[in-house]
Amino acid sequence: MTIEVRAVAQPRPGTEEAEFSEYLRGITLGSYARNHSLIRLGRDASFWHPQNEPTLHRLAVFLHEYLHFTHNYSTVVGLYDFFVQLRLVRLYCNTVDREGKSHGEPVLSADAQKEAHSVLEWRQHLRGSVGQDALNTLRRAKSHPPFVRIQRSNFQLTIGPQTIEAHGVSAVFDTSGLGTGLASIEVKLGGDVLMEGCAVEAECLLYGQSGASSDEIRKQVPAYPYLTARAVFEGIAGFSPTSRFFCRICVLALQSTDPGDALVQLAEACKIAGPRADEASLIGSFLSSSKDFFHSAVKRILEDSLQREVEPFAMRGHAGRGLQRMAGWARDLFNRRLGDEFFELGPVEAAPNLGPIVEMLRSLPTCPVVQEIDACTDSQELLYFSETEVSPDLAQEIGAAQALFHLTDAHIVTGRFSKTPPAVSRACPFFKACRAPIAATSPEICGNRPWESFNPAATEGCWYGVGVACSRGRSDL
Repeated sequence: MTIEVRAVAQPRPGTEEAEFSEYLRGITLGSYARNHSLIRLGRDASFWHPQNEPTLHRLAVFLHEYLHFTHNYSTVVGLYDFFVQLRLVRLYCNTVDREGKSHGEPVLSADAQKEAHSVLEWRQHLRGSVGQDALNTLRRAKSHPPFVRIQRSNFQLTIGPQTIEAHGVSAVFDTSGLGTGLASIEVKLGGDVLMEGCAVEAECLLYGQSGASSDEIRKQVPAYPYLTARAVFEGIAGFSPTSRFFCRICVLALQSTDPGDALVQLAEACKIAGPRADEASLIGSFLSSSKDFFHSAVKRILEDSLQREVEPFAMRGHAGRGLQRMAGWARDLFNRRLGDEFFELGPVEAAPNLGPIVEMLRSLPTCPVVQEIDACTDSQELLYFSETEVSPDLAQEIGAAQALFHLTDAHIVTGRFSKTPPAVSRACPFFKACRAPIAATSPEICGNRPWESFNPAATEGCWYGVGVACSRGRSDL
């Protein structure tokens, strides 16, 4: 095992608050990498670091990142994003020779090149996007620019034998008062603004239990992407929803492969109902009208689509087995979703009783976490939530799968597969946490060109090297 993996025991029932203080150790900075399913926490964000005091702020930021993980594997848009990643990996492997080097997009067939472009376009549709000029403008805004209107763009995507009807939605915002020279900007709505919007509103719920104002909490976060979905909803519906209600609106919209369009439809329905409508009744009616379709769609995904997408990787060693484990995350989380449409929100709303949050973290699949131990020495470690010691096989298999995802994404430059080495350097996702010999002897490789960690003549290697080994697909190159 090349990375020291520490298992973090799940809290046991009893004195939940005392257990939680030991279990969730402070957060001030965190991120979730959807491309390779990894939570990353800075020194002050280590929620079990012995030198951190357990605070509400740190708990809120941790839950923010944890919700991203659950939404990646328990919502329709999140799981289809996972499918997109798998499709991209399959295509990338067909550009890689026996030495682990990609020859770029030109070695793919014309049909495969077309499929790659369509898959990337679909990923952008699922996630949403914003242009650089618009992003720079949003960064200058102290509050979210006012919503103006919706623009629709329906189109078809052909991926293999399948034709996908996509219903794109863009929101236009008034930025004339920001002094940037842009009268308005456009944001393509997708899962990103919904996931971030839900996570921020969940933080508001948590803080609200201690008497904090949700409006004050929202003032502390950047307008985009955290407040964009709310700005669209308020602009269409004509009223400001509670955090509890809007979290559920976001989760419902995420159960569609057209998440932006779903948000707009929900907002339009709320506009018809009016600001005095009972929020619980509205959510109940939305669930009632979509339940049968959602359950049949999830059943189809779990019984057919999920296995069909991961099956092609069955012979790809550790990475293939790691992808099967990730598919297991989706099965477990979607089965929980079928039993409770908002399973991740109830525990947050139960605060300050922390027992439900403890139970959620114990009972659900848990995302690997890289945490910074010491900012001065730049040391990190990889952690799993687990009642028992994490087996070396489990850690290596998931690590190799994460490396394969990272490797593929690193080779996508300006919307195309590039040759090795890609133009943009990338650090290994386990950089600073790895204990493999190469991490000590050649840190410049791990920090900039981790694909060079693979040695075809070696009998074993670091997790990233294993991921590269599993990517080899062409003996004719």
